[in-house]
Amino acid sequence: MPENQGKWIRKAGQASSIGLVLVISIAIGYFFGSWLDRVFHTDPWLMLLFTLIGIVAGFTEMIRIANSLSSDE
Repeated sequence: MPENQGKWIRKAGQASSIGLVLVISIAIGYFFGSWLDRVFHTDPWLMLLFTLIGIVAGFTEMIRIANSLSSDE
């Protein structure tokens, strides 16, 4: 496989993971916060807090991936 084609395939794989990273980080925050709410009886505050943390983490990772895709390696 030519080197240029391998680089294109790797970048396409990274680009396709952007949406998945965002959804998974939000879901992890939501379910972890919901579990903590059941344990500590703080419904819905920890779920909201950890969902927001998941959103921030997802967008941070999404920006990191986008920056790595735009770099000329």
